[in-house]
Amino acid sequence: MPTFADEAYVNDPDAARSEVLALAKSAASTVMCSQGIAIPGLVAQLVQPPPESVATRKGAVWILAVADGVVVSADYYGRAAR
Repeated sequence: MPTFADEAYVNDPDAARSEVLALAKSAASTVMCSQGIAIPGLVAQLVQPPPESVATRKGAVWILAVADGVVVSADYYGRAAR
C-alpha cells in the first residue's frame, strides 16, 4: 500500500511524514498526491506552527517549501488552475 494512502497514513503517520521529508531532500521539485485524511494530517504534522486550518477541499493544493528537513513555508490553493 502506498505510504500516502489514507489507510497507510492512519496506521503509521510517522512513516508518511518521514517519506515526505525524504522526498523533499531531492534536488528536484517533488509532487505527491493523496486525498482525504493524509494531506491535512501531514500538513498539521509538518508545518510548525500548524496553519489555523488544514481543511483541504477536493482539487486543492498545498505547496510546502522545505529547507534542511524543515518546512519553512506552506501555501494553500483552494482551487486548481483551470
